[in-house]
Amino acid sequence: MREIEGGYINHASLVQVGVVSKKFSTISTESEKNTRLKAERFALKNIPLAPAYFGQQNDELFMSFVEGEHRLDSQLRNSWNLSYKLRDQMFHSIGDTLQKIHSFRRFSMDGYHESHDKDISSEILHASDRLTRIFIDPNILLRGMRELYNESEVEKRGLVFTHGDYWLNNIYGKVRENAFVCSGVIDWEFSGVDSPYRDFGMIKMSMEDRFVDAGDAFWAGYGSKPEVGLQTHYAAQIMVKWMISEKEAIDFSSDFYLPKVEFLQGLVQ
Repeated sequence: MREIEGGYINHASLVQVGVVSKKFSTISTESEKNTRLKAERFALKNIPLAPAYFGQQNDELFMSFVEGEHRLDSQLRNSWNLSYKLRDQMFHSIGDTLQKIHSFRRFSMDGYHESHDKDISSEILHASDRLTRIFIDPNILLRGMRELYNESEVEKRGLVFTHGDYWLNNIYGKVRENAFVCSGVIDWEFSGVDSPYRDFGMIKMSMEDRFVDAGDAFWAGYGSKPEVGLQTHYAAQIMVKWMISEKEAIDFSSDFYLPKVEFLQGLVQ
């Protein structure tokens, strides 16, 4: 059995040729574990771009191995030798892949706005101590996020099936005849029904803000660009959620958190 590189929460191992085991045993609460297991299992069974579902044993899921280049974020930041044309084509393909995920199914909007506002209010409240530590007034942040929320744009896009953690290291692909072809998407434990802006917020943080050449090609592949204010709203919500999920003390000066701190501080100035 060989542990597969990647993932920060759960252990994924190649247990035999073509079969991957993913364990959820490190998740602290039973309810959270079951929620993530259920989400990933649903995606494996129903989403064509996800690995194939092979079975479950207690808190362990078995799925197919996805072939292709992996840890794309790390490779690109470490000067992966791709031509500008191929980089554009890669981001275009990744945008097209997200559009396919979002077109899987459409859902009712009933009660969404109220539920979403309740969620961000609760999340900011839970993160208030950590926000105060980095000189962010939780009330001002909540007010700013509410001002960025655009109900008509949310309703225009509707609710879709979202990945929930759509960043480069969860996307696999192959270079064939000078073209990047997405071969699959992994780590579906945060997937579910939501506004596509849930994934758009992650795109802002993980691609657009990290790779200046990513945005135009990605959104061309997706087929349309997001409304910037609403995308910023959802990106801020993701950052607040990360603060809540951290069980240990957070080093806000780290390479991971410092840009996010500066982003949130910019919303309250």
